[in-house]
Amino acid sequence: MPRGLTARRSADSPTAAEHAGAPALERRVLCTGGMTRRLGAVVTLLLSACGQGIAQLEGDTPPEADALASTAQELISCAARSETGYENGRAFAITVVTVDGKPAERATANAYALMQAAALRDGVRLSVVSGFRSMSEQRYLYACYVNCACNNCNLAASPGYSNHQSGEALDLNTGAAGVYGWLTRNAARFGFYRTVPSEDWHWEFLGPSPGPGPCDAGGGATPVVRFDNLEAGGWYTNGLWMRVQASSAVRFVTYTSDGFTLGASEHRDDGFSARYVFSGLGDRTIVATAFDADRKQLGVAQVKVKVTAGDTQRGSLDFESPADGGWFENGIWLKVNTRGPVARVRYSAGGFALGESTDAAGQFPVRATFTTLGWRVITAVAVDARGVEVARRSTVVRLTP
Repeated sequence: MPRGLTARRSADSPTAAEHAGAPALERRVLCTGGMTRRLGAVVTLLLSACGQGIAQLEGDTPPEADALASTAQELISCAARSETGYENGRAFAITVVTVDGKPAERATANAYALMQAAALRDGVRLSVVSGFRSMSEQRYLYACYVNCACNNCNLAASPGYSNHQSGEALDLNTGAAGVYGWLTRNAARFGFYRTVPSEDWHWEFLGPSPGPGPCDAGGGATPVVRFDNLEAGGWYTNGLWMRVQASSAVRFVTYTSDGFTLGASEHRDDGFSARYVFSGLGDRTIVATAFDADRKQLGVAQVKVKVTAGDTQRGSLDFESPADGGWFENGIWLKVNTRGPVARVRYSAGGFALGESTDAAGQFPVRATFTTLGWRVITAVAVDARGVEVARRSTVVRLTP
């Protein structure tokens, strides 16, 4: 069972008792897939269904449009600071970092970064609209509510009793295309749950942790992976190279955009570089995902750039063998299917040449034997008769003895 389900109060609106200064009731409402569960102390509020016939609990207005769709942002800043968090009026120390430009408790931010990366691979863009709130911020919002003098008189919990003060609550951009549906299907895998029936944008990290996140490495001082040659908002000619800086635990990096794989690399000395020629120009959000030697995701980075006229796609290349993600005995045959003016295909892994072939009828076969086994990234580059690149593709496979 996720942690904290019976000990925390989900409502971010003050009860009548709170107006009178009485202790707040502890309760949690968990909404998943249209089901409602009430845990903790008995409350007088009757819930007939999640999001139906229920008063506003959290006191927030719906989030604005997807920030990532309009502004390129760093996924997460691991520069940590100490804050005082609150849960049911009890103060405790927490460590806060920044995700999508908003503060969040570090474990929450790590889990969210992994969830955001998974969503991006499915072509869905998550962004944080509101995260951790300090005591001064909550006092301001509560005063606005009580005095109806600011913040549109929106409901707000008594200072010390808002879920946002724990650092574990995030308001997400559920008004953006595909976001809410993706969260209802996948958020629990990353420890996030919708806890306020009337607010589909309010999600809380209740655990367990989905694995190491960007701020887990190096004591949370630096991101696991970050782009080295692409800057947010930059303009780049088509056929662009993607390079990153990554921590020592990273074995390989994959690159995606709108759920489509652009490439992969295990060549650390070359910045895990990969090249891609887009079929269309304009704004592109590129996501770099870092993995360790066991193919466990360590961290992600993203950057939004504008792709301008440059190289154009002259053909295509896809691996016939080995299939991406498969396990294969060492000494495998490499074969590809190509389209376009391809005269030769060259294969490499980690900066080392594996061989090349001109046998188009045989799907440009090369047999490769590796000295280092485990998860490997194999890249095929197709060139024309003049040696000019036509297309390239990478596959990630597990090699066994």
